[in-house]
Amino acid sequence: MTRIAKIALVLMTASLLINPALAVDPPEDLGYGVLGIYTEPAATPEDQTYLEGIPPGTIHTVYFVLYHANLTSYNLGGFEFSWRVEPAEMTPNVVGMEWGIGEDLALNFGDEFNLLVGHARRDPHAPDEPFVLFSADLLFLETPGNAAVFLGPSVPDSIEDEMAYADFVFPEELHVMKPNNAGQTLGDPVFFFNPTVATEQTSLTEIKALFD
Repeated sequence: MTRIAKIALVLMTASLLINPALAVDPPEDLGYGVLGIYTEPAATPEDQTYLEGIPPGTIHTVYFVLYHANLTSYNLGGFEFSWRVEPAEMTPNVVGMEWGIGEDLALNFGDEFNLLVGHARRDPHAPDEPFVLFSADLLFLETPGNAAVFLGPSVPDSIEDEMAYADFVFPEELHVMKPNNAGQTLGDPVFFFNPTVATEQTSLTEIKALFD
């Protein structure tokens, strides 16, 4: 491959990485619940799994959405999981939360980062309809650098080392939730703050190396 061809390839790759696709498709139904974080309450052309160019002093709302819940009654009774930002110093302030089931109809025995939530009434959904568990209003006092959001089990956890949800009518039914990422593993992120910051630096370094 000639040097010009290499430069063209790197520039094309950098363009794809620095401009992630806006459309977000629902996760594939593999027979278990999948939890993701989004900028919209449902998968739309405007939906994203990242926030980019965050000015200081601004509030951004994100939605925690459960897809493919395996519920006998199609009524969600509660859920348990935690979430965190890495690096930790880039964690925004949570200045507001709104439960998907409605105000005063969910009781959280944890906090805004460690969710131990029970529902006070039925929340019927169609079999393929996602559940918006809650929305969180994130206040960024400073513009964050490149950071990622991870999901994990709650403390304490009902299913060891797993995120979980329960049926309202049959509370003994506990089900595992998997995170919405490529491997659906707790070790990989599901949401990003300024994901292109590190990508731009890496791509420019690669381009510069071609001229050395």
